[in-house]
Amino acid sequence: MARRALGLLAAAALGAAAAGGTAPYGSDEAQQNLKLIYHRPAAAWIEALPVGNGRLGAMVFGGTHSERLALNEATVWTGGPYDPNPPDGHRSLPEIRKLVFSGRLAEAEALFERSMMPKVWEQARFQPLGDLILTLPDHAFPSEYRRELDLDTAIATTRYRVGGAMVQREVFASATDDVIVIHIASDRPAALELTATLAGRVNPKGAGDAAFEITSEPPGTVGLRGRTDRFADATERLRYEALLKASVQDGSVRLDFEREHPELRVENASSLVPPRATTSAA
Repeated sequence: MARRALGLLAAAALGAAAAGGTAPYGSDEAQQNLKLIYHRPAAAWIEALPVGNGRLGAMVFGGTHSERLALNEATVWTGGPYDPNPPDGHRSLPEIRKLVFSGRLAEAEALFERSMMPKVWEQARFQPLGDLILTLPDHAFPSEYRRELDLDTAIATTRYRVGGAMVQREVFASATDDVIVIHIASDRPAALELTATLAGRVNPKGAGDAAFEITSEPPGTVGLRGRTDRFADATERLRYEALLKASVQDGSVRLDFEREHPELRVENASSLVPPRATTSAA
């Protein structure tokens, strides 16, 4: 199957393993199919199911009325480039040479460490990229709920029945196209109605600028742009961007500006099949 031919897609991240509510490891289903199986949505990040391609990834919570994918991108770290070298360190070089040539090596080493040794800061903090949020009206009380992570195919699937229709979401990370993909389908024609948007991370107070902004690009793209948090005395900050696109097999998809942030609104669809998309950080 051509993986890039499926789903609703966004920029994203790697995560931790899920916990709780799975089929017993020794069961025939778990052993034969190599799947982690759950019968309720994740209540916390550590219970979500991870997908990723080494650079992008997502933790999939498996909600029904509201679904969250916690997104990461490998280069999103706090702070930015900095020069660890003391700006006036070269002024000590003549004295260090004198001490070396006079045999006072311990003093030369101490002066070098005090005046010329690079002041390397502690490691910067890895920062989440943001969240992809899906809202599906009237999906709050499903039956036959099941979510799973197939360890052979690396696909996280959420499946449930609502209003007599079986709804299925598949999430995977494409290494070829370098995107996170969600394929959403219903076995009842034109039954899917949902909104999708991105949300960024709010930097702590004192960061000095807006943490992120949600933008829109007609005819149907939602963008997340922002800068990471401060780190130590670095004057630069990492700038990042993620894009969310969707297309439908039938029905319609459009930009909606009724809420605080622009959203993609899907109506009367049977399945969502995405175009290609990109994400970047710099």
